[in-house]
Amino acid sequence: MAFLHVVIERTEEEKPLFLFGDLTKTELKRRFIRPYKLARSVLKENRVVNLSCVTSVHVIETDKPLDVALKHLRVESNERIDSLNRESGGVFIISAGSGWVAEDIVHCGRDVTAQYVTSPPGEGTLASHALAFLHNPWVLRVGGGLLIIVVGGFVVRWLWT
Repeated sequence: MAFLHVVIERTEEEKPLFLFGDLTKTELKRRFIRPYKLARSVLKENRVVNLSCVTSVHVIETDKPLDVALKHLRVESNERIDSLNRESGGVFIISAGSGWVAEDIVHCGRDVTAQYVTSPPGEGTLASHALAFLHNPWVLRVGGGLLIIVVGGFVVRWLWT
């Protein structure tokens, strides 16, 4: 089973923000993609996140849940640091490594952002575009006029028969 995770960057903050983790495709579309396309806000724990300010999106797909993938990343990172410390002649790297914060999930799986995010925030969905088209004053006038002609034709036909 594939697990999807969302990490975003916003204009208000310099560091990335882990938004959602361990989502299915339908949960991703319902909880992130639809609000993103409409530039609405989402709730992350007790914090309201305005998606209209998003500058970068990362949708990451992993084969393992978030905590397992991050634990695997921590182990790999520590092994890499230990290897560098053994090979370097007297220079030691002191670091906690990667995998300690949820935002590090971007280093764990496949970036599938292009499959889900194809436009900037607020571009709208097909339904929102259709609704905006129907609320256009020109469409309302022409459509209303045609409706009056059709209804008038039925009334005249009904009266003459």
